[in-house]
Amino acid sequence: MTRFSSHYEIALCGGGGVGKSALVLKFVKGQFVEEYDPTIEDLYRHQFHVDGKSTCLEILDTAGQDEFRAIRDQMLHLGQGFLLLFSVTDRGSFQELTSSYEAIQRSKDFESVPLVVVGTKCDLVDRRQISPEEGKAQADLWGAEYVETSALDNINVQECFAMVVRQLRAIEDEKENGSKKGKGKKSKRQSGSKDESKKKKSLLNQAQCTIL
Repeated sequence: MTRFSSHYEIALCGGGGVGKSALVLKFVKGQFVEEYDPTIEDLYRHQFHVDGKSTCLEILDTAGQDEFRAIRDQMLHLGQGFLLLFSVTDRGSFQELTSSYEAIQRSKDFESVPLVVVGTKCDLVDRRQISPEEGKAQADLWGAEYVETSALDNINVQECFAMVVRQLRAIEDEKENGSKKGKGKKSKRQSGSKDESKKKKSLLNQAQCTIL
């Protein structure tokens, strides 16, 4: 049986105003924050259970504003899994997904990136501009999962984080099974782990760290 990691690093990506901070604050504090200062970088730690197993998430809430894009791209190197957010009430934020997706791909040197596309603000039914079918089609194009959330109504808030954790565990399971077949081989993720650890030590100094 695979021994899953007890700690994962998750990055939230997406344009400004899509509700990244509202989602993560609802997840870690159980509170809905309607107004929040534009984020440069915030780092949160939160422990919860996925399928009966405890895990601690280190969650990086990345900047959505264009002026912070260089910092965002640097911090993406720290993420093991990603939530790619847009607002279902804003077609512009949906169109911005591609640039965020490409930034994630640039930050990683391996093909399989745990990714969940998240349509936020699904409670605003009368203002919806993106249908669930359109959102899922885009996620399918990238080989990602799709879910819609509402921080206000607490819809799928925990589930979207659980989805990316399950993807990370699936990769660990596959890696362990593969190592039994050929212990001399290293995956790209393994070979790059030391370099990413060094980057983390220097880059985390740029983020505000909140432990909850």
